[in-house]
Amino acid sequence: MTFAFRAFALFAIGIVTGGCAGQIGPAAMADGPVPLARDEAGPKLAMFEHILSSYFEADIVNPPTVCVAEAAGAGTERLPEDDEAALMERFAGLAPLPRCVERTSGIRDEATDEPAMLFVLNGFRCDSAVDCSAISSYRFGDTRSDTVFHRAHWSGGRWSFSSDSRVIAE
Repeated sequence: MTFAFRAFALFAIGIVTGGCAGQIGPAAMADGPVPLARDEAGPKLAMFEHILSSYFEADIVNPPTVCVAEAAGAGTERLPEDDEAALMERFAGLAPLPRCVERTSGIRDEATDEPAMLFVLNGFRCDSAVDCSAISSYRFGDTRSDTVFHRAHWSGGRWSFSSDSRVIAE
């Protein structure tokens, strides 16, 4: 089994098993910073945390460099520095966006030229103070994931999530 397939399979399993429940697993919350899902004013970071938790909780041998970005037109843009820093504090394996570069062979680690993984959040919006949504996907090297539609709802002192796969356009 290739590394790309194994990484994709583990991430897909995480989305299927953890994505629907929307709760951050105990492993993600143990011995680390307070979960971002408990910050009512930070639904976007809570959504990134929700998406990344499934990936970082998986037992991946030799994980690639992992970065996050927001969709911007036909490309991506870096999160505000404080937001990126909060996510990197939450997930030790997360790297700043400049480490993940676009090359003809796909997303690569700037330092090693190995395939890298880039999680992208697209169309984040809040319809009210307690209901938000966005679409996520990721790229690993030259492989693109399917998109996943996420809904976030603030209740009981935390953001909770529901997710489902969507085909955006054919």
